[in-house]
Amino acid sequence: MSRFASTVFLVSCLLIISSVAHALVVNGGLQALFSSDIPTIDGQWTTANEWTDASETRLENTVNMTGYLRVKHNFTCIFILLDFATDYTRSTYDIGGVCFDRLDNGGVLPQSDDYLFGIQAGQTPAQVDVFQGTGTGQYPRDAWARVSLVDVEGKANYSHVNDPYEGSIDHRIYEFQIPCKYLGAAEDYGFYVFACDYHSNSMLEWPLGAGGNWTRMQPLFNVPPSPQNWGAVTDNFIPEFPLNTFALLIVLAFSAVMLIGEEKLRLSLRAHAR
Repeated sequence: MSRFASTVFLVSCLLIISSVAHALVVNGGLQALFSSDIPTIDGQWTTANEWTDASETRLENTVNMTGYLRVKHNFTCIFILLDFATDYTRSTYDIGGVCFDRLDNGGVLPQSDDYLFGIQAGQTPAQVDVFQGTGTGQYPRDAWARVSLVDVEGKANYSHVNDPYEGSIDHRIYEFQIPCKYLGAAEDYGFYVFACDYHSNSMLEWPLGAGGNWTRMQPLFNVPPSPQNWGAVTDNFIPEFPLNTFALLIVLAFSAVMLIGEEKLRLSLRAHAR
């Protein structure tokens, strides 16, 4: 085997290994699928196929409440749907939220690389409240500080139109649009989501059993548990392929071109020697 071929083989092995052990996924993981179709952020299924190209995760709790989480992205934003299919009451105090750990480094308290994006259903005007970790305080709820980020969108609504999970009774739905520029370039992020129903005083969360804490009238930042209890979302910016798989394909293609070039050169030199 030539020195070049040996180098290619070693690089390929390293890429394969890194694709297996690149993330701190201790509590479960899900994918944010690539899609060029941007959803309308209005808190409902605007069309029947608006979210069918997103990943799907079922949420449930011990009192038979059920919901569904959908996640997708384009090159600019991550889009999240929280469809609380069994929250049939129109309460202004229902809340839903999404948390990201940019560095996926866990920890007991939210740090500066951790963000919470939350919606209170009855808030007027409708808006997304954004909090950033500070790393200080006794409990996770103490370590959040409100910040202002532009271009973040979110909406809570009460609908059943076009909904594949509960198509006959209005129920609570949340939608988020979060610009990737705030999360940075990474293949994985720590990830936690929650939806709280004021009427039943119950909540759904992902990962299931992560330890979120909520009772009626508590603020958004009381809910998320320690980042070390969050799961992870894989946000691959190359459609259809994980980042390291795509890199491996590039290396192999480049290697094939180089080897063909070496063989052509070798044949040419032999021809001239004759």
